[in-house]
Amino acid sequence: MLKQLPTLLYTYAEWEKARVHIDYHVEVDDHYYSVPYQLIKQRLDVRITAHTVECFLKGKRVASHRRS
Repeated sequence: MLKQLPTLLYTYAEWEKARVHIDYHVEVDDHYYSVPYQLIKQRLDVRITAHTVECFLKGKRVASHRRS
C-alpha cells in the first residue's frame, strides 16, 4: 500500500561556493547579497532556489535573502 504524499512541496535548489568580498557581500548570478562582516574572506556554501539565497558556514545558516 502506498503512503500519503508529503504536505510540503519539494523545492529545487542549487548549491555553490562563494567567497565573501571585502565589502561583506557574496556574488550570486551577478547580484550581491550581504553577510555578517565577520565573515570577510571566508568561503561559504550558498543554497539558491527560485526565490531565495541562503548562505551557510560549516552547516550553519548565516544569511538569507529574497532573490533579486
